Amino acid sequence: MERFRTDLVVVGLLLAAGLVVTGEIVSQMVYAVKTMDVTQISVTGSAEQAITSNRVKWRSSFQLPAGRSPAELARGVAEIHRQLALVESFFAAHGVSADQLTVHPLQILPQYSQCPQNAPCTPSVSGYSLTQNLRVDSSQVSAVTKLANSSSGLVSQGVVFQAQPPTYYYQGLSQIRTALLVKAIADARDQAEQIAGSSGVALGPLRSVGVGVFQLTAPNSTQISGYGAYSTATIPKVLHAVLRATFSL
Repeated sequence: MERFRTDLVVVGLLLAAGLVVTGEIVSQMVYAVKTMDVTQISVTGSAEQAITSNRVKWRSSFQLPAGRSPAELARGVAEIHRQLALVESFFAAHGVSADQLTVHPLQILPQYSQCPQNAPCTPSVSGYSLTQNLRVDSSQVSAVTKLANSSSGLVSQGVVFQAQPPTYYYQGLSQIRTALLVKAIADARDQAEQIAGSSGVALGPLRSVGVGVFQLTAPNSTQISGYGAYSTATIPKVLHAVLRATFSL
């Protein structure tokens, strides 16, 4: 019987201690709620705008082999110049003028003979490879695109022509970015008003804005980069803006 009474005392002490601890936790929670900053709300706003590229860049080249003697090399250079005239005429016929075309210096690379397998020898120059690189930079997006698609026609004229895909750009993004940020802030405000209104609180003025990176992508693209994206593969593009806005309550 004495031990039973002792156990009751111990249980009573534990319950009392528990109530004290529980009361302390509740007290701390109430204090935390009282000191929590509920005078502001932060939301994410976004906006996007479809744009059409107004600048195009296109790289291409053509090449031919030349013999190793000075006379053969000179004939190769003359042939490259003849083919360059054909290419420039072809470009002009497709609406690309000389001021939109950059002709890079002619590249002349020596070609070496192959040594027999497992036989010591010193490779010697067997001839040369002549390469002419070109670059088009133009605002005539449609004309350059059509030119790139039809450039294989130069092969029938004896030009070993190699073309890269055109890359497309938009000049004037700074003006669009500013207007897009205004739309993104409006989107953030709409969301904040809905959240505040559902709690019966009036939304106050804008406190601060944290602007994220812009994403310039192809239409319907899921491409996202933490450093921002700039797609050059398509003529139509979509510019995305995201920001974090904080409003007073």
